[in-house]
Amino acid sequence: MLDSGQTEDSFYLILATGQRVPLQAFLNDVLDHHPLKGFRDSRNRILIWRNLERIVTGLDVLHSQGVIHRNLDRFSIFTAGDSEPDFLLSGFEWSVRISSVAKGTTTSHPGQHGESFAFSFLEDWRHFGLLAKDLVAPNWDVETSKSGGRDGGSHLLGSERDLIRLLLRAEPTSRLDGQFVRQRIDDVVSALSTANAGTGGVLHITFSLSHTSDLRRAVLAAGEDSIDPSDFESLFDFIKRDISEHPKLVQHPAITFNN
Repeated sequence: MLDSGQTEDSFYLILATGQRVPLQAFLNDVLDHHPLKGFRDSRNRILIWRNLERIVTGLDVLHSQGVIHRNLDRFSIFTAGDSEPDFLLSGFEWSVRISSVAKGTTTSHPGQHGESFAFSFLEDWRHFGLLAKDLVAPNWDVETSKSGGRDGGSHLLGSERDLIRLLLRAEPTSRLDGQFVRQRIDDVVSALSTANAGTGGVLHITFSLSHTSDLRRAVLAAGEDSIDPSDFESLFDFIKRDISEHPKLVQHPAITFNN
């Protein structure tokens, strides 16, 4: 934290976020094929769950100090969208400290218009469950267990659905703390990794760079004067750079594959 302060009607913190921006702002600007948006790909969900695990650690630290976050959503998390987990928990302006750190303990806090609200550690975990669902299955109808269409919950593993349900339906008798949730996330990541190992394969791409090749002409046109037409290494390097990030495999309608 760099600084903090207070005005007549609010309190603020200034955090050192580096290149990170609020998660909501990042998702608004990034392309759809970015891993944080490509939740239907189980490999991307491994990164998402590992990022969420960092938030669990942050909540666990707060709860161990008797502090309820109260404001967990896409705007209270910062990220640079790196290929390694980098989520940073913020949004502490609305956090409150309670006198007891027993799981499920509640406290009342006056709202802006004098109304009273009850908050608890469990409510933080419910908000975390909503955040997790929003990132890995935004249109999943949890209550009715329907997939909600193409982007519903049908792509999730059972362990993912079970954890989200557990978080959203948390009750005072539930065991919900940082250690427990981290272990469940580790189980999810392990299951996703196993699923990837069973279904993933190594794909090879072949193409022609002959003088009459359409691909060769397209590369030369895209590279303009930066590529020597007689230098096959330069042509090949250009293609490798072009498909090195988030390549997508599609089947052309005019092509069929025979077993």
